Amino acid sequence: MRWLAPPTRREIAILLFCSTVFTLAYNFEYSLRFVGFDASTTRGVILSRLGYAPSVILKDGRRPLGWRDQLDDTIIGNHDWNDGEVLDAKLDQGQSLGFGPHSAMWIGKKQLNQLWPPTNEPGVSSGFWRWNDQVPTTTLVKHVPGYTILDQVIALNDILYIVTDDPESFPSVNSISTGEWEVISSQTARSVIGRYGGRIHGVSWMCNEPVPQNTTLVSLWSLYSTLQSSIVTSLPYPTRFILPQIPAFTDVDLDETGARKDDSMPRSRSSTGFHPFLPKAAFLHMGVLYQEDWADYMGMEVPYVIQRLVVADYQVAGADGLSAVLQQGAATSPNWWEPIQRNMAEFFEEPEQEKTAVTYIHRPGALREEDHDALVRALNKMSKDRKVDVHFVEAIDSDNNAEWGERMAAIVKSNVILAVQGPDILDGVFLKPSPTTTMVELFSPNTASREHQSVAESLGINYIAWSNTRKLSSDEITRLSNSQNDDQGRDVPVDSDAIVKAIWDTLTR
Repeated sequence: MRWLAPPTRREIAILLFCSTVFTLAYNFEYSLRFVGFDASTTRGVILSRLGYAPSVILKDGRRPLGWRDQLDDTIIGNHDWNDGEVLDAKLDQGQSLGFGPHSAMWIGKKQLNQLWPPTNEPGVSSGFWRWNDQVPTTTLVKHVPGYTILDQVIALNDILYIVTDDPESFPSVNSISTGEWEVISSQTARSVIGRYGGRIHGVSWMCNEPVPQNTTLVSLWSLYSTLQSSIVTSLPYPTRFILPQIPAFTDVDLDETGARKDDSMPRSRSSTGFHPFLPKAAFLHMGVLYQEDWADYMGMEVPYVIQRLVVADYQVAGADGLSAVLQQGAATSPNWWEPIQRNMAEFFEEPEQEKTAVTYIHRPGALREEDHDALVRALNKMSKDRKVDVHFVEAIDSDNNAEWGERMAAIVKSNVILAVQGPDILDGVFLKPSPTTTMVELFSPNTASREHQSVAESLGINYIAWSNTRKLSSDEITRLSNSQNDDQGRDVPVDSDAIVKAIWDTLTR
């Protein structure tokens, strides 16, 4: 037979048989399913008869039932599963925290929407905005010299831009902040800002001060609260607090050799005027952005539109600026601070109670030692004789969480706070609201300050400025406010019996 002779019937039959066997073997699983057999089970039987272990993996990630071992159950679990459904392990009922092999909390899809219902919060994809020629314009919402609320301010290359075609409707940038601000028209913005940029969603607070003030949060909320007069606020809480002039740490980022310091080494954070827990406890989810964080935005050479910006600048506001903005809040609603105070009380889960309580914040060296001891004895006597709860807590300058928690837990259930002049007395804004709520500030002789009196008055809290043996009048506070004393706030003398009597008179009037 020649090589190129036509194939015989025998050769054609062999070719068709081999092609059929190859096709069926190559598509083994689909072939078995086509004739009604379970592919994985059949393959396992055949391989086991030939002395091999099956290697097929089922859709649920496990081996067939007859070849599973303890490792399969440990990694994946021993649960029933139906094709096209989520693993039917009855996890939607939840598992108690701390139980199970991983001591974790498991929850299924059925309860997910109940615990965390969908929100309208913007997602990651909404951070980009292409406006083409329609550059976002800025809106003035509220303004008091040194305190301003603006919508759609644009940040670019170390400058904050107010985009408007009506510049006369805006205050001078010098009455807003000492930072780099510019007012530009929409036409100019098209060339300066560009056709697209990023969005900074939510409410942003900013304080352009190089030295932190402990009244900043109170003053910013005072201005912000004027946008609504209801005691139950529907205003969105601030998302971030921007401090462009304050670095994250007290020391520089580079070591002696000029190299960047090891991130694993502990470093002290810069003071912000408040404890790190306070923004989360009182304002629910507010984060803090420091100088380095703000520099990241400014250094990207991409414009960012800030949805709402509330700005405070004490240098612009001047000496009477705090009092002016607090009066704005009080004029809108006498309960302007109540949502924040309530958040703090709920953070410490303090139940409503009728019992009167007094908190004395002691700072070592602030009172004369003998007067401090006498004051402690007098307060303890009042506690015993008058059935008043008295809490003694230490003033702290560090970020010690336990000490801060102990102090604030005492304050939120107290009617009276007692402290030597200085920042400690301002914790009194979180006192339990009542007609007898009182802030008592102990001053060095011939000194006084109106700052904390302004805060107390705007909140409807009684304020006592005490000097040694007596209460200072409002006129005396005003007259002595500009007095300076090198020893003020240290070794302050006080008549313990007189001050405790004044406190009791306040509680019983």
